[in-house]
Amino acid sequence: MRGRLLFVIGAAAGYVIGARHGREAYDKIADRAAEVWTSPRAQKVVDGAADLVRDRVPFVGGALASAIERGSDRIDETVDEATDAHDDHADHIEGTEHPEGTSKRADRSTSNGRDDD
Repeated sequence: MRGRLLFVIGAAAGYVIGARHGREAYDKIADRAAEVWTSPRAQKVVDGAADLVRDRVPFVGGALASAIERGSDRIDETVDEATDAHDDHADHIEGTEHPEGTSKRADRSTSNGRDDD
């Protein structure tokens, strides 16, 4: 029991001392970071980077829009191919073929997808 009590007291004392020293170290690091950040040299670098980004935004924006459009087109093609493959497989299983120029996709546009006529 005495060993546990000494351990708890030692841990508490270590925590308090460590917290004080830890806070002092943190404060030193934070002060130094603030000095570096507000220095004219650092601000010159930050301003240069901001100018570079401003100059490149139109180019990057156009390239990004183009890439998104190409990706969207490819997704549409893939979905169409997958849907056609699914329809062909379903027709094979059902033993029925749809007339030329139609597909099950047209059937799915109705409320329940079935012919109730």
